[in-house]
Amino acid sequence: MAMKIITMGVRDFIALPDNPRQRDTARHAAKAVKSHLKYPSDTQYVVAVACINGVPVCKLDGHTRAYLWESGDLELVTDEVTVQAYEVLSMAEACEIYTHFDSSSAVEGSVDKLSGACRQSGLILRSSLLSDYQFNTALKVAHALGAMGGANEYRIVPIWSPAIAEVDSWGLPKSKFKGSGLVSLMFIVAGSTEIDSSIAKEFFWKYQRGEGVKNGTKRDGVQALEEHMADRRARKLMTGYDNIVDMIFKGYSCLSAWSKNQLLINVQPSREKVVELHAKTRHYLESKLNQKARG
Repeated sequence: MAMKIITMGVRDFIALPDNPRQRDTARHAAKAVKSHLKYPSDTQYVVAVACINGVPVCKLDGHTRAYLWESGDLELVTDEVTVQAYEVLSMAEACEIYTHFDSSSAVEGSVDKLSGACRQSGLILRSSLLSDYQFNTALKVAHALGAMGGANEYRIVPIWSPAIAEVDSWGLPKSKFKGSGLVSLMFIVAGSTEIDSSIAKEFFWKYQRGEGVKNGTKRDGVQALEEHMADRRARKLMTGYDNIVDMIFKGYSCLSAWSKNQLLINVQPSREKVVELHAKTRHYLESKLNQKARG
């Protein structure tokens, strides 16, 4: 991989596409403009780009500065930037190189990784439930369900992107879905071909609005989930892998009962059914991604 130093007009650099893995630029810019980018300096005008056959194709470093220059929140004191231009063979290589630049300026946390992976997959999330990109744990549990460890956001987001997009389209707020269990369940259900996503959407909206029904000792699935989650919160059983998985199993029991107009007395975990559903869902999503890759 060769590198050479070139110059580029600031406006040309701003117009250059962001790296597909670029993190949440606006969020980082809001912090940077109050700290290390508060005042202009010469070092701010050294950036990096990836080139294919000598032609710049995307930024590698300087995304936040470009964002602030364009918005006018960072003063421009020159018309040109000094560019470290790295020759790459593909955009995939440009994405890989980007991770080295990103880690040199700021530790890429879970939010950064997830937002970068979503950006690379073409996902623009708008619901308050997902748009803060704080569903990393929920997604990893949804992907693994019993085999946690080492899952890479840039590998699993492309697999689960149809399910992520579907859940995002439901437009749910975050208020009653703090924690990862129910969001994990949403991903598994939304990616499945065996469950009507419109039914799941209606169920979770009814839970959000507190529209459960109770008749003596019996309750519908929405009310059963309401009471179960209230008990979990009171006993501080919202975090940790075992608790998250238990929420998935019991949340599915409530959803299943509600979809069949069945009333519940106690919520029992649907472990076997969820494990089977998860296996089918993941196989379907992975097959769909492989078909897409084959063109």
